[in-house]
Amino acid sequence: MTAARPAPWTFAEPWGGRGWITDIDGPVHWVDFGGEGDGPPIVFVHGLGGSHLNWSLVGKALAQGRRAVAMDLRGFGLTPGAPRSTSIRANVRLVNAFLKEVVGAPAVLVGNSMGGVISVLQTHNNPETVAGQRIHHLFDPHTGRPVAHTMAVTVLAADATTADAASTAIMAAGPNEWLQVARQLKVRYVLRIDNQGSIELSSALRSRLHFSANFLQQHRVSSVEL
Repeated sequence: MTAARPAPWTFAEPWGGRGWITDIDGPVHWVDFGGEGDGPPIVFVHGLGGSHLNWSLVGKALAQGRRAVAMDLRGFGLTPGAPRSTSIRANVRLVNAFLKEVVGAPAVLVGNSMGGVISVLQTHNNPETVAGQRIHHLFDPHTGRPVAHTMAVTVLAADATTADAASTAIMAAGPNEWLQVARQLKVRYVLRIDNQGSIELSSALRSRLHFSANFLQQHRVSSVEL
């Protein structure tokens, strides 16, 4: 475990959070909402433009029977960015180090927006650091249960409303019907990651992306026609 020192800021104190700074290749700010018990710890991972304050109203309430902490990703909140990278990939590495050096036990990751992407990538890359099961907010119409067959869907469209609606529909459709749904919605640029981490994407999107040789050796990537 890496030593932490008290943070000089008290923004989260009105909601029962105490700030700390840990050196993980540079200072990383995080807030401890307390909590004791046998439950696996919770780590809150904010989204783009967010910070630990996104979790202020729920942090203390969820720290019942378990420890609950919220971190500021690199380049957000009170964790400085430059000269270190603030990319998603860099912050996945930061979350991995935080889990090992600060939390010290498999944790339940609660991610919002970009934080959800980071949490999914962390679970895929380092499953031993994550406790419990990720549950999507979408339900599978075939089973009535949360979607389990698809990890993530990305759709590029001319406007955000179309992209959001299409990605939701494709994610719910599942492995056997997502192509039909994408064609009906007339979207050309689609990427789907299944629950094994395999990547399917439309040929139109594949032509606009570059995957390194190392990435292709580690991941199954296939193109489909829409």
